Amino acid sequence: MDICVHFLLGKALQKVNQISKSKLSPYGVTPVQFALLNILWKKDGQVGAKLGKVLQLDSATITGLLDRLETNGFIERRVIS
Repeated sequence: MDICVHFLLGKALQKVNQISKSKLSPYGVTPVQFALLNILWKKDGQVGAKLGKVLQLDSATITGLLDRLETNGFIERRVIS
């Protein structure tokens, strides 16, 4: 039986996502939000554009993530002067 590697990788990704979501849900964050928080933990004070570049997400997605994290009290935004 010939099983496509892409199919198996997709199934593995689904499983990892499922496990990650279940482990993080008690803390009120998604896997992507956790990745963003992890980056900020390592180096605080980064701008949204840089975070988007590191996570390979567009500016609208990063803005939404930052909005939700700020609303839920996980981050505090500051104006850069």
